[in-house]
Parts: sequence; C-alpha cells; structure tokens
Amino acid sequence: MAAPGGRVSLFAGLPRQASTVELDTNLVHYKELLLTGTSGNTVADCAEALDLVVTGRIDAAALVGGRYPLAEVGAAFAAARSGRALKVVVEP
Repeated sequence: MAAPGGRVSLFAGLPRQASTVELDTNLVHYKELLLTGTSGNTVADCAEALDLVVTGRIDAAALVGGRYPLAEVGAAFAAARSGRALKVVVEP
C-alpha cells in the first residue's frame, strides 16, 4: 500500500512466540521503501502522556488538523499528504 519511496513504520505488538511475519523484500527493494521500527515505551510513559493531556498541559486537539466523514476519506488523505495537517481523523 505504500507509494514508491514511501516509509513504513512497523508497530507490531505480536506475541513473543509468534512475532515473525512474511515480508516481500522485492517490494521493499523495487519500490525503494524505508522500513523502520517504533521505539518502545513503558506503561509509565503512557501514564505520563495521558496525564499531560488530561491536565491540559498538552492540547491534543490542536494536533488534529481536520476531521472528515468516511465518505470524504480521499480528502482526509490529501490533507495529510499535503502537509496542511499534522493528523487527520476519519470518522465512520
């Protein structure tokens, strides 16, 4: 689904005993994709982030650059691609 030259961030919270996934390396190579993994965080990190939002020290709503109904998902992606919006929300 990534465009040529696109970036794919792998967040795979998979069970330790089933953490292997099949990957088409030809797609990665020929589409010149960049694969990265996400950095880990702890439960304490998540609690601190939640506290920052709940107490109003961080205005999470300000991070959302637009809300779109599902029927306008194309416009949502266009806004995200254009850089006009840091985050977009698609509401079913």
